[in-house]
Amino acid sequence: MNAAAELLPAGAAFDAIAGNFDARFGDWQSVEAQRRAVRRALVDLFPEGRACWRWAAGPAWTRLG
Repeated sequence: MNAAAELLPAGAAFDAIAGNFDARFGDWQSVEAQRRAVRRALVDLFPEGRACWRWAAGPAWTRLG
């Protein structure tokens, strides 16, 4: 089963528009600042080298550190 099949309806709806969101707002400084803040918080929460589920702009496994 793929990750999209496991999403709740709200997550699937977000995934469906994530590419459009990035195309329209991805270059905005406010969007980049929010993404940096989330990444910093995740790096602080998870030890180096650990994997966590990334849910901003579509699901994917991301290796931290």
